[in-house]
Amino acid sequence: MLKNSEEPREFDAVKGGQLPPPLNGAVLGGIEGLRQYLASLDEQVRLDAVANASEYDDEGIDILVKALKDTSLQVRVNAYKVLKELNKAESEIAKGIRLNVGDNIYCVYRSSLSYGDDFYYLEDSTHQDYITYQDEEECFYKPQLDDGDGYAHYITALKEKKKSYWDYGGLPEWTSLHIFKGRAKEAAKNLHIQRLLEIDDEYGMIYNQPFYNKDQLSQWCNNNGLCIVNLDEDEYDNEFQIRIFKFLQQSGDINLLEKFWKFTVKGRLAFVYKRKINRKCYFRVMDNI
Repeated sequence: MLKNSEEPREFDAVKGGQLPPPLNGAVLGGIEGLRQYLASLDEQVRLDAVANASEYDDEGIDILVKALKDTSLQVRVNAYKVLKELNKAESEIAKGIRLNVGDNIYCVYRSSLSYGDDFYYLEDSTHQDYITYQDEEECFYKPQLDDGDGYAHYITALKEKKKSYWDYGGLPEWTSLHIFKGRAKEAAKNLHIQRLLEIDDEYGMIYNQPFYNKDQLSQWCNNNGLCIVNLDEDEYDNEFQIRIFKFLQQSGDINLLEKFWKFTVKGRLAFVYKRKINRKCYFRVMDNI
């Protein structure tokens, strides 16, 4: 049996409460109070309304559907997530999350390691001219049937992306898209660590990196509790450095491996690029937001 939507609940507005009053100045309870909260100019108040809307049955679902078109991306995302968890309004969330002009998303890029002459060149940043070109060539915005509100494109949150020509042309390649910066940074860190464990001869051939002699490298090892002995006096400094790196790879000590990478190499094997949306589109969710 459906609940009485006019009965006061934990979220309902009451006199003397901490939440802002409805816009018309009246103190309302139940579903009407929730609607007033969703109309608030305060984003946090609208987020609270979305978080509590499921308590109001079908009328609450209607409010969540309305929130899918909120001016705030955070509100739209949260409304989408609640509806997805409830398996409600499936037709309304089928296309994904609406993105408006000016919204920011976060792209995770795989840094390129291109070979030239006798070195590998690490490129761990990207530029707007490349991003624009990639739009045209790789269809960042993919066309779809307009839903009547001008949303004629979509982008998708890739779980992984196969290597393309650009991997060998010295340009980074985006591997995943994220709405939230924290999730993007986590994905970039995981990709960086994955590549740290895979990189082989390239490590010792990355161009324009800091130079350390064997004494400095030995001191780093001592400072970090490593017992790496220079067994061969004829071993070159860079060979000793490579040996340390490979030892750490084999040891499985990810934290120390990454620390040694930061000590010896300038740059990351994956990075995050903040991108501003320039047209109405949907963000099609393929993995966790």
